[in-house]
Amino acid sequence: MVVLVIGDSIPFNSPDDCPGCTGFANSFAKALTTEGKGEVSVRNMSRHDGAKTQDIAKQLAVDKNLIAELGTADVVLLSFGFNDQPPYASGGSPCQSVKESDDDAAFVSGLAGTTADCIDSKTRELSALSATIFSRVRELSPKSSVGVLNSYNSWIGWEAANKYPDKVTAVAEKSAYALDAWNTALCKAAAAVKAACLDIYHAFNGADGLSPAGVLLAADYTHPSQAGNDAITKVLLASETLKTGR
Repeated sequence: MVVLVIGDSIPFNSPDDCPGCTGFANSFAKALTTEGKGEVSVRNMSRHDGAKTQDIAKQLAVDKNLIAELGTADVVLLSFGFNDQPPYASGGSPCQSVKESDDDAAFVSGLAGTTADCIDSKTRELSALSATIFSRVRELSPKSSVGVLNSYNSWIGWEAANKYPDKVTAVAEKSAYALDAWNTALCKAAAAVKAACLDIYHAFNGADGLSPAGVLLAADYTHPSQAGNDAITKVLLASETLKTGR
């Protein structure tokens, strides 16, 4: 069985993010082997370059190596959308933009000031892109089991955000609103191609999505810690869709 990982840096498991950690993709493969699925190998083609949803869609269109891997994969794990959270770098009405080079204060202020209309508009754009991604994966790997990680909230409890107490409530509310909208749209698009939507959001942030991820995040308060990787592995193993394979 071959497990192919595609997407942003959440499944990448860089030693710079989480030193000495075992990534969830590898732990998932090891657990499947233990359960008698035979030899399970991992092809981790995720990226550590700030990839957004549009970047993953483009990669699926032009990356010949990735396209070839999809032809042989039994399980496909997708992770995208985490880097598309507000405040949005692209801006455009009805949103205000921030620059990637802006400091923490600008990002905190930008998120706190993001409107529901802006979030709704961006979510519609991302939803259309996600449908393109799922369609492409199904085209290239029609018999594989496909699962997508939804996005957790690393704003709530972030030390830099807590330095601005007048913005803490707005940051929590706006980030939760955006993630609720995105994760709902993502899971709907996944269901359209019979892909499993893997609920990492509530595993990390609780039933209401408002609890800090805390120890589930590494020192950068962005990527999963070992505890976070283990929590994601548990979610993957609970999915009968993924355990079936090709």
